Amino acid sequence: MTIAIFGSTGFIGRHLVKLLDSSEVTYKKFCHKVNLEDASAIPVEFENPVSYRDHLAGVSTVILLVSQSSPGSFANRAESEVVHNLLPYARFLEVVPSSSIRHVVFVSSGGTVYGQQAGTMIDEHHPTKPISFYGAGKLMVEIMLQTALNELDIPWTILRPGNPVGVDQDVGRVGFVKNAVHAAMTGSKLEIWGDGSVVRDYFHVEDLAESITMSVNNTLAHNKIFNVGTGVGTSINEVISLVERVSSRKIDTSYRPSRYVDVRSNVLSCKLIADTLGWRPRRNLSEIIEELVRL
Repeated sequence: MTIAIFGSTGFIGRHLVKLLDSSEVTYKKFCHKVNLEDASAIPVEFENPVSYRDHLAGVSTVILLVSQSSPGSFANRAESEVVHNLLPYARFLEVVPSSSIRHVVFVSSGGTVYGQQAGTMIDEHHPTKPISFYGAGKLMVEIMLQTALNELDIPWTILRPGNPVGVDQDVGRVGFVKNAVHAAMTGSKLEIWGDGSVVRDYFHVEDLAESITMSVNNTLAHNKIFNVGTGVGTSINEVISLVERVSSRKIDTSYRPSRYVDVRSNVLSCKLIADTLGWRPRRNLSEIIEELVRL
């Protein structure tokens, strides 16, 4: 088996590569030309299949981690989501029929595709009603992949993660837990959208990487959608309290008006992936914060 990873130098991709390095799996790492952080990665442009078509020779499984946006990136800009995310995935699917690909794993977004769910535990059968173009884009990619790959009789797996957290997550853009720890340790101001009551399902990015490898290595994952998280919700204000307790430092907070694109509560039921693949998160949020504070 040879695996191709699109987005290998991103936050999730780096942890996935580290995990694969500890195995005997053969893989190819693809990253964007303008973000070449790994000299061993193959520079490609995901929006341009000509740049990677030949590199897919001999590849049996593709892992798709590519995204050019975050939930607040393209607010009220549907065309930007289409151009930067949907079209590149559509072009990828045009390459698949003439390739050796026999399994595609797509990392979607459990935190955004379901939309507002009134604080309930969300399983994979819940209605998908995204409230941001980011979430709508993820859902559209899911639908495109399923439609195209079903027609080709090529198995697919879709993972819908909650909010992954890790030590090398970039500060500022996304990742509230990492931003909170950074604010505590540096004395910088922590910006919060809304009153801090928003609830998320935080888990370790290494656990997400493990869920990806388990999906690749098990045919029981074929043609299934899996939530990936802890099933435990934590509010923004609770995260702040946890970080202050673990770090023994006070965080300087700045509360701003809430944003429409932010789902009020998102807690994922992960029973299906546990029952099917045996995957379970290894660390809780307190342990993750302790790890971040130590660095």
